[in-house]
Amino acid sequence: MKSPRYVFLLFAWLALWPAVYAPASEIPATAPVAAQPWPQDKSDIKPDPAAVYGTLPNGIRYIILPNKEPPGRVSLRLRVNAGSLMEADNQQGLAHFLEHMAFNGGQHFPPGEMVGVFQRLGMSFGADTNANTSYQRTLYMLELPDTSDKTLRESLQLFRDDADGLLLLQSEIDRERGVILSEKRDRDTVQYREFAASWDFYFPDSLIAHRQPIGLENIIREAQRDRFDAYYAKWYTPARLTLIAVGDIKPDDFVKLIQEYFGSVAPRTESPDPDLGKFGSPGFQASFHREAEAPAVTVELATIAPFDRGPDRVERRARELQLAAANMILSRRFERIARQPNAPILEAGADSDSNFDAFDISTVAASCQPGQWRAALGTVEQELRRALDYGFTTAEVNEVRAMLQNEFEQQAKAMPTLKSREIAGEVAQSLDDNQVYTNAAQDLDLVKPVLAALTPEQCLAALEQAWSRSGRRLFVSGNLDLADADKTVTTAYNDSAATKIEKSADNGILEFPYASTGEPGKVADRKEVADLGITQLRFANNVRVNLKHTDFEKDKIHVLVQFGGGLLDLPAAKPALSLAAEHVFTEGGLGKLSAQDLVTVLAGKNVGADLGVGEEFFDLSGVTNPRDFRLQLELLKAYVTDPGYRPEALALARRAVPALYSQLRQDVEAAIAYQVPRFLASGDYRFGYPSEAEVMDLTMDDLRNWLAPELKDSYMEISIIGDFDPAAAEAALAATFGTLPSRAEKRPDYSAALKVKFPVDAEGTVKTFTVSSVIPKAEALDFWWTSDESDIQHVRVIGVLAEIFNDRLRVEVRQKLGQTYSPEVYNSSSEIFPGYGYATAIISGDPKLAASLADDARAIGDDLAKNGVTQDEFDRAVIPLRASLIEYRRQNAYWLGRVLAASQVHPQQLDWARTLATAYDQITPAQVSAAAKEYLGADRAVRVLVLPEAPASTSTPATSNGTSQP
Repeated sequence: MKSPRYVFLLFAWLALWPAVYAPASEIPATAPVAAQPWPQDKSDIKPDPAAVYGTLPNGIRYIILPNKEPPGRVSLRLRVNAGSLMEADNQQGLAHFLEHMAFNGGQHFPPGEMVGVFQRLGMSFGADTNANTSYQRTLYMLELPDTSDKTLRESLQLFRDDADGLLLLQSEIDRERGVILSEKRDRDTVQYREFAASWDFYFPDSLIAHRQPIGLENIIREAQRDRFDAYYAKWYTPARLTLIAVGDIKPDDFVKLIQEYFGSVAPRTESPDPDLGKFGSPGFQASFHREAEAPAVTVELATIAPFDRGPDRVERRARELQLAAANMILSRRFERIARQPNAPILEAGADSDSNFDAFDISTVAASCQPGQWRAALGTVEQELRRALDYGFTTAEVNEVRAMLQNEFEQQAKAMPTLKSREIAGEVAQSLDDNQVYTNAAQDLDLVKPVLAALTPEQCLAALEQAWSRSGRRLFVSGNLDLADADKTVTTAYNDSAATKIEKSADNGILEFPYASTGEPGKVADRKEVADLGITQLRFANNVRVNLKHTDFEKDKIHVLVQFGGGLLDLPAAKPALSLAAEHVFTEGGLGKLSAQDLVTVLAGKNVGADLGVGEEFFDLSGVTNPRDFRLQLELLKAYVTDPGYRPEALALARRAVPALYSQLRQDVEAAIAYQVPRFLASGDYRFGYPSEAEVMDLTMDDLRNWLAPELKDSYMEISIIGDFDPAAAEAALAATFGTLPSRAEKRPDYSAALKVKFPVDAEGTVKTFTVSSVIPKAEALDFWWTSDESDIQHVRVIGVLAEIFNDRLRVEVRQKLGQTYSPEVYNSSSEIFPGYGYATAIISGDPKLAASLADDARAIGDDLAKNGVTQDEFDRAVIPLRASLIEYRRQNAYWLGRVLAASQVHPQQLDWARTLATAYDQITPAQVSAAAKEYLGADRAVRVLVLPEAPASTSTPATSNGTSQP
């Protein structure tokens, strides 16, 4: 059963390993093998009727699914049914390494040329050409900018090289080692270490625990070409290849191309999948893993058993939906506990999943502060036991039924505008899960009768079945020092298990009490921006509105209410208010309903509210549909007129603060967000993070005193975009926000607050920040002062320069030197702070190399400043940018964020939208070279290094019961 997107997914990271592409020697053909079955061959579920399935005589399979969104584009995937689980002991990491090598030379794409070929076709590296490797499969991905014959053929030729034409040159293997090791370093986080330790504990008798996709460092450093060849020859066989094509194509025509490019792949004998070992055993086992840099403690109770769900069938999906409902109810109970004053948990959730058709796993997991791990364990164990002993209430089932029904209905309504990229991902995932690919309308038809008949007894039975098949495993990890860890953890569990529990109280029925009444507001001014399809209104109470109807997302409407001054009104004495507002305001609920009450009242409704503190506004937002549009407006209006400011919201945030700041102090990437923005603003308190003490000193009265005047009568501008009826939307706005008391007609004079200074006095110097960490990972950054957005075309020129700089950095530091995985260059120009903007080059790498990596970036920038750009690199930057504009301008996010929002304050944004379509046709290499000369000189760069510094006293992480530090 396809899980709704909000269900807690323990193993969502399984395909996290993005990388790049590789070739091998001639492989002799052997006897052909029988065609691999499709999931629907053993199912009573029919696949999406629009999908065309086929198998070539050599065993290569294909799925073609026509889709018109976005028009004129195609998403291609080549799925290889082989990943890290297929590696021999001396090949650990080579499945992923091989995927990288696919970008380093094939029979038709010599080393170093593939990226340039596809850039000239309009495809950018990373966004449009990418790949990733998981345990059981490798996936190559292309996003085609058009359906021209040349683009289709070059793309299929690349995939054909992946299939049997990789060169795997020893020189390229040696060059790529540093890139893989850099990626391994990037992936080396506290969270990854804890996850790997948990799998060591959960699967001691399985191959899974010993085949992490990133592999072993010694093998990455030493493996020679013969090991790559051996893996490639054994596992990249035709019967393991599936080509997926989703987009604006005709299946019959595309099948001919598939036959042309893949029909001649020699069939070979298929090797059986490896034996993954044993899963689950009776009894109870506990394990503790110490991770000194973990921001919190994780307590996880699990049960693991051999996979027994059978083929993907209607009955199986019904059982999985019942179990998903049970886990949602349990997760909702955890949410209520977490929001209580002095709760022992920060957050918790329940989940069930199956993986590789090898094992089933169910978990209840919580995070907590280190001193509360015993209480958190008690919460996890007792709430699971309470559910198993007493079951669920009718009210709880009705709530999750409404949530699930709404989720599946929304997915079905969104089908006409679902992007090909999303569909291609879902098709590939269905093969990973060995499930029939069904579209959202089919899914809705399948779940309707199951949800209609859903009972507390069914949910309980599903939960009981999941937790009764095998023994229990308790995994505790984090920054704890535990003496005799096994005994201590086990004793804590036994103490909790001996605690008596009672049945959960049944919640009463609640209603939403904020329906607007009274005379609707009147429109005082109206302006039609006909060429952009935008209507601008001002109600008599001075609430301003920007409306744009689009068909980009079927049945979806985005609502943004902007008011006040945001960071411009942040008091210097209390800089933590901005952080608190974003984490506390909506959690405080409304005057008449708590945040938990709102979840219950709004179950099955497509509404929500989120507060952001922007540079010049407070942003109160939600996403809804035509059916719930009026309710969405009522909800947002209620937050404006009657916010709850409940103390439990602040208490919940305070419990999370130590974990947040622990990560900010110990993680190099987090440190960039923590300290660098304030440095780049010459110490301005509005940028970066406040201190932990400043956060902890805040009270709810502080937040109320800051927000109340802004909510009461400040300037307000509402922007709405999406699939709505303009007349109905205007009427709903008149009946809700149009009835508010009079608002400010214009914004205050913020000129004094708009002064931000880039640290030009630091040019040519180095600022070093350190984090307390033993993880050997550093960040090297160079910054160049550029400009604000007042001249948008000039900013676009700088954007092209950043793309060229980014590509040079990729070639020089990644491709030639092999010293980093994902270097990046981008420009940030402010719309509101005059003269404020900067270009950034950021490189992750070995701490010992941080300074030299920054030198490399600075040298590239200096060369661009002195010698300008070439026509070819200009073309390779601009052609993908031009191609991306077609899809970019068909996104509601663009129109809302860059055009509609605050457009009555910044009318120039409308002109920016008018010129965007042809903006990059007007830019020349000479303009880009001039911008490089103006900004990128070596003497103008400001350097920041973020380096790890091992704590003064570091003890060896403790592990037990078979766990080990990866």
